[in-house]
Amino acid sequence: MSNRRFFAICSFMLLLSLACSSCSTAKDTISSDVQSTPPTTASDSTTLMDDSEPISTASFVKAGNGPLVSLDSGIYEAQIVYENSCSIFYTDPIQQKRIYLCGAPNCTHDNESCSAYFSTPGRTYPPMLLTNGKKILLMFTEALEGSNPSMISIDLDGSNRQTVFELASNQYVRGNFYISNDDIYFDVVQTDSDSSSHYQLWHANIESKEAQEVADLGSDEQFYYLCGCAGSRLCFATIDSNSNIKYYLSTPQELNFDAPFYTDNSGHADSFVSNGFLYTISEEGECVTRTNLISGEKRVTAFPIKEGYSDPAMQYAYDNNLLVTEGSPVVNGKFDVCAYYIDFDNDTATEISLRTPYNNRPVYVYATVGDKLYVATDYKTYTVKQSFQDGGSENYEYIAYEYAFISKKDYVNSNDAGYEMVEDMFD
Repeated sequence: MSNRRFFAICSFMLLLSLACSSCSTAKDTISSDVQSTPPTTASDSTTLMDDSEPISTASFVKAGNGPLVSLDSGIYEAQIVYENSCSIFYTDPIQQKRIYLCGAPNCTHDNESCSAYFSTPGRTYPPMLLTNGKKILLMFTEALEGSNPSMISIDLDGSNRQTVFELASNQYVRGNFYISNDDIYFDVVQTDSDSSSHYQLWHANIESKEAQEVADLGSDEQFYYLCGCAGSRLCFATIDSNSNIKYYLSTPQELNFDAPFYTDNSGHADSFVSNGFLYTISEEGECVTRTNLISGEKRVTAFPIKEGYSDPAMQYAYDNNLLVTEGSPVVNGKFDVCAYYIDFDNDTATEISLRTPYNNRPVYVYATVGDKLYVATDYKTYTVKQSFQDGGSENYEYIAYEYAFISKKDYVNSNDAGYEMVEDMFD
C-alpha cells in the first residue's frame, strides 16, 4: 500500500471511528471559483454564548469530538487529501454542497496560499476540530520533532489564522475539551524523564492566546480525567483499584473529589456523561437510564435484546437520546451489528434498519443541523492532483464519505428515500 493511499485511509478511518459516536454533479455548479461560501458570522451558532456571562456561572458545552464539528450555519470537517497536509471542508446545509473552506477565485487548494490548506509534515492524522460558535479551532494532537501539540484558531470563513497555544514536546491532550465563551478546559498528560505520567487540568483563552495548567489531576497510581459537563460544572472520572468508574462534578476553580455522584461497578464501562446527562445501561434489565445532572430527573427506557445478539453498548445520537448497538457472534471473522434509537421523552426503542453498503453497519449520525441529521451513506475514492512550484505534479487517492441530510423522522423510520444527498466538489 502506498503512503499516499495510507494517509487517505487514516483520515477516513478516523472519521469512521466517530460513529463507533440523487443529485447532480458538483462539476456543473462548483468550479475553482467557489460559488458557495461559508458564513462570516456566528449569529446562529448552537454553541454561541453570552460573552458577558462570567466564567464562574457560565454553562459549559463540549467543544467538539473529532475531525468534524457543526454549527447551525454549517458543518466543518478536517481531512487528509494531500500527503503532509490536511484540508478543511465546509458543508452548506441550505445548498447541500461540500466545498473547501476557501473563497479565493481559481484556488487549487493544494498549498499554503489556500485558507483551507494546512501543512502538517510527518503527521498521520488530521486535527480535532472544536468551536466556541465564533471560531473554528484546530487541535493538532501529535508531538513530532520540531512540531508540538498546538491549537490554531480560524474565523468561520477560514481567514485570520492564529496560534492559540502550543504544548511542550512531552505533553499531549487526552481529547476532551469543554468551552464557555472564550474559555476552554482540557486535560493534559505530561511524560517526565523517568517515563512516569502526570495528569493536569489546563485552561486556555481563545482571545488572549494564554494557556496554563490550573490543577494537578494525579499520576499513574491514580488520576482523574475530564469526561463531561453540566451547567457551570465540569465532570471528572477516575478508575479505582477495583475497576470501578467514579464520577464527580466540580467547578474548575474549586476542584472537589471528596464524594462521587455515581459509581459504575459493572467492570465494563456501562455509563458515560454527555450534555449534562448521565447515561447508564443494564443488559440484564434491558434498559437504559438518562439522569439530568442539574435537575436530578431520571428517565428509563426499555430496549430489546435481539435474538442471537448481545453486549449492548451506548453511543450518543441526538436531542439527548441514544443509539444502543448490539453485536452478533463472530463467525469466520465476521459479525453483525444492530441498532436501536432510544427516545427517552417518548419512552420508545426503534430499530434502525438504514445500512451503509460498504460494511453493512447501521447508519450513524455525525452532526445535527437544525431539524436535519448529517449522515454518511457510503464512500467514494477520488483521484486528486497536487501541483508543485517546479511545474511538477502528483496524483493522490482520496477517500471520502458520501454524505446526506435526513430528517429526524425519516431517520427513526429508516426511510432511505428521505436522503438529501450532499453534492461534493470532487464529483
